[in-house]
Amino acid sequence: MVFFCGLVAARADETPTLEALLDSDLLKAALSDETLTKHEKLITRRCYTIEKHLKPSDTPTSQAVQYSCTAPVVGVAFYAGDDLGEHNPDKIAAYIKNEFDKYGVMARVFIKYDHEYGSSIAYLMSGGRKVMHKPNIIDGIKGIETFVAEMKLIFFKDKKISPQQLKEWVVATKAHIPEIG
Repeated sequence: MVFFCGLVAARADETPTLEALLDSDLLKAALSDETLTKHEKLITRRCYTIEKHLKPSDTPTSQAVQYSCTAPVVGVAFYAGDDLGEHNPDKIAAYIKNEFDKYGVMARVFIKYDHEYGSSIAYLMSGGRKVMHKPNIIDGIKGIETFVAEMKLIFFKDKKISPQQLKEWVVATKAHIPEIG
């Protein structure tokens, strides 16, 4: 199955969240895999399931999902539309990356230029286990600190990092990748 994150609403008057779309794509792709539970497919073995069942595509979302599975890092899907005006998408991407660096997290930004539906941004960790999607770039930038805090707590809660590693990561002012267990 090709990973493209199609838009299908649960009800005609609702737009599903990006997180729900990613979960749906993943469960459809791994439907025949009976070796993993739904919880494992979506949470504990999510990146394994993505690698095994989803064929990557060249969309920023797919690239961000794939990248976010490589380590405790953030994949950023940035769709740059005409609504950015004179603002250069590459400069915005560099600013976003620097904001993540400031909080001790490595991030990589994947850009689709001239996106016909306007601009939006999404931050993804662990293959989309945690997603923050903002159609407004300013709101997305304002949400980086919150996303980073939640990301670090998820890695701690899942026992991927120790209390000492969490403490070091929380006060980090330079991007690094903590060892995970």
